[in-house]
Amino acid sequence: MGLPADGTYGGSFATSSQSALRFVPSFIPLAAPENPRWEDGVAVWNSVTYANRYWVQLSDPDSNTFSGSPISVTGTMYNFNSAMVSGKTYRFRVYATHIDGNYPDSATATSGTYKKP
Repeated sequence: MGLPADGTYGGSFATSSQSALRFVPSFIPLAAPENPRWEDGVAVWNSVTYANRYWVQLSDPDSNTFSGSPISVTGTMYNFNSAMVSGKTYRFRVYATHIDGNYPDSATATSGTYKKP
């Protein structure tokens, strides 16, 4: 793992029985949510280790743009059915976060398309 361009990588040195010093990072980067998918209009994704909150956002109808505000959720699903129009196609995107600030946000994962019946 390299250092971020802004130099904000933090940590401390600790001793171990195998070596005189080893670096212990002060945070662990969160992985991006995996397998973002649709289940009958419900956005679903796999949980991320160390994440305790996700931000999920619905695309504009029949578009690859995301203009609405992300929604904060603590689980690994969100029901967008009431926000979607029948006959229109949507995507969602999601990223993981940890509210104590010790972990940087994950990369964003984007679902495939879903056409609301």
